[in-house]
Amino acid sequence: MKGIQLIGYIIIFFVLGLFLSIPFLDGKKTFTAENIESIKGVVDGNHAPFLMPKIESLQGKSLGKFETLSTLGNYFTEVNKEIQTAKQNDPEKYGGAYPMGDYHKRTVKYWTLSHTGDGFVAHNKSLLMWLLLGGVFLGGMLIIFPMFREIPGIKNDGVYFNSWYSRGLPGIFLGVLMIGFYLLIYFAEPYIAEWGMVFDPMSLALNGSKASHWFMYGLLYTVAVTIMGMRMFAKYMHNNYQLLRTASVIFFQLAFAFLIPQFLAAMHLPGNDLKNAWPLDYSLFFDYRIDSHINAGTIGIVMLAWGILFSAIGVPLLTYFYGKRWYCSWVCGCGGLAETLGDPFRQQSDKSLRAWQIERWMIHAVLIFAVIMTVAVLYSYAHQEYTPVSVVHILITVAIVGAIIAFAATWFRKQLSDSDKKVFYIIAAILGVIVFLTALAFITGNNRIFFIDSYQLRHWYGLLISSIFAGVVGTGFYPLMGNRVWCRFGCPLAAWMGIIQRFQSKFRITTNGGQCISCGNCSTYCEMGIDVRSYAQKGQDIVRASCVGCGVCAAVCPRGVLRLENGDDIQQRTVAERVIHVSEDDVVLLP
Repeated sequence: MKGIQLIGYIIIFFVLGLFLSIPFLDGKKTFTAENIESIKGVVDGNHAPFLMPKIESLQGKSLGKFETLSTLGNYFTEVNKEIQTAKQNDPEKYGGAYPMGDYHKRTVKYWTLSHTGDGFVAHNKSLLMWLLLGGVFLGGMLIIFPMFREIPGIKNDGVYFNSWYSRGLPGIFLGVLMIGFYLLIYFAEPYIAEWGMVFDPMSLALNGSKASHWFMYGLLYTVAVTIMGMRMFAKYMHNNYQLLRTASVIFFQLAFAFLIPQFLAAMHLPGNDLKNAWPLDYSLFFDYRIDSHINAGTIGIVMLAWGILFSAIGVPLLTYFYGKRWYCSWVCGCGGLAETLGDPFRQQSDKSLRAWQIERWMIHAVLIFAVIMTVAVLYSYAHQEYTPVSVVHILITVAIVGAIIAFAATWFRKQLSDSDKKVFYIIAAILGVIVFLTALAFITGNNRIFFIDSYQLRHWYGLLISSIFAGVVGTGFYPLMGNRVWCRFGCPLAAWMGIIQRFQSKFRITTNGGQCISCGNCSTYCEMGIDVRSYAQKGQDIVRASCVGCGVCAAVCPRGVLRLENGDDIQQRTVAERVIHVSEDDVVLLP
């Protein structure tokens, strides 16, 4: 069996080497009339009159990859100067024109390289695609298959001594590789256009268009969840809960996150991930998303309504009944990747009190940032043009939403202890400031809210939170900081559901401390940085807001100390402590 696994590893390393070499295998870019027409379709209409004549001048030429990138960079500089001049000379015609930003530049570069490819990659896409996909599946199965022949059960044997999974040199190399991949995906996509080209055949089959770098990333994401999900089946074959949970995350990633959006795009409908919810799906209320749904007709409006209702009603209601585990461990794509690809690194999560303190401040700060940004974006969108009808709609909506929030807040506050009410009042004060600034901007007619342009807010949120935090750090740091960095420290949806779970959910992980032997398996494998053993030793139920209910702590416990429970009497049974405490002042020496 070791020989079979060795062959699997050799195949995986071959596939990795091939994948990394692809961006250097297609250096020739040929500009034909057909290619240039395709490029025109991805150039912003505001920039096309200035940029397309320059690109058209390349017709009939063949350039190297880096020569093409350099030429386009020079064109962009010239275009921005021409736009500024046009705005000054003819403000009536070009007053609304805007220069090319970094995002527009990278987009044009990516699609130019993709459409003009004329080298080895461009002429062997199907061969390379099946070599990569077939190789990674074959290699993965050869490594994973022998695990099914092992004796079922968790073996905490040397998990901290494997250099790949414990910050050894191989683990650091793997982390650097993953971080580099995410930096390229988010900030340097033109340099990996050939990666996207390889998957053009599959993209054309699913949605009728060439593969973007996001299609390539989504496909690789799905492949990773599926293959490493097989590893989860082998590792946790003794636990039906883990088997069902793993099957669930594979299904939702494959169907809802990957295939359904491709089919929707093929029908020229908004390619929504229907399992996503605000504020994780922070762009749900962006102007282009709202407009695309409205322009798509009845189906688009239904999809927009689904997103709103799912976020506003479905998420809180399901969290009340099942805790945040229903989403974070069964549905979420981020959680799905963390539970499968990230499982070998789960022991790297920091269990210290200091990490917990940082976690609480950071994740709730991101939630507040998301709320402020969303309110600002909605305000700016609604402020574009007011009519008597739109004003009435706004007032009615505000009244209904305000009444619901007021009722929920009043009911929620009554359930809290005195110490917890302090947190409630802080959150209420922050929301009050948001409402005040929104009202001030509305009354004064100022199109800026929070004294910052809403588009600038969403730019910084997208850059700092969605790209750097959720992508580069959240996933790239698996081998260095554990597999739930984003879920612990940054996910705003996890923060919101955590508040509900902490105070109002029927879900808890209960303990039977009398049977705990302090082996430490539970704490070792907790990906959320919870020192589960300390709770179990004290007979204390785990009520941490960060707990995602993955159940691995219960699966690895050799004594059955931990149980995942949902019940109507959970609030009465989950007291703070199940042991007797005697204060120091109460201890007296008898004469």
